[in-house]
Amino acid sequence: YSLETRDEIVLSVGALDSEPDLKLGGTVTLKRGVESHTFRIVGFVRRTGGAAASTFPAYGHYETISRFAGLADMATSVRVRSLDPGKAYTDQLVERLRARYEAASVPVVNVLSRSTLQGNVISAFNIIVTLMIIVAALIAVVGGLGLAGTMSLSVMERTREVGVMRAVGAASPDLRAMFV
Repeated sequence: YSLETRDEIVLSVGALDSEPDLKLGGTVTLKRGVESHTFRIVGFVRRTGGAAASTFPAYGHYETISRFAGLADMATSVRVRSLDPGKAYTDQLVERLRARYEAASVPVVNVLSRSTLQGNVISAFNIIVTLMIIVAALIAVVGGLGLAGTMSLSVMERTREVGVMRAVGAASPDLRAMFV
């Protein structure tokens, strides 16, 4: 949705469960403490994803919503780039930043270094790769059994031919080459 004004909002369809009178083009008044703000409803969105879906029941103009929620002029994330790419230094820097934020009474929800994040992603992909290797091994075993069965049948069907060729004077390497 492209919100035309700061007073438009897109609500989660779940809002209709508690307020069935809400409709497209209507208005909704959100209250936070003694403060309230009226928004025009310009759409509804269906969210999926479990608990995370219920944390964002509405979408609107960022400045209006953040000011109403008491989050104006606040950061939701901080990214720091270090000149020293070493893991030990990065982990030390992360802990120093966490300590400084906590000393300044700034709540820190989560701190991740790039190496930790990369490790998490790699371990998730390793699970997928391991499953793919297992499936490939199973396919190879089934294919090998099929090939072995076909070869043994072929040898058994040619037993008479091998006997005739031996009687005529064929050498073992010649017979082996024929089967290979």
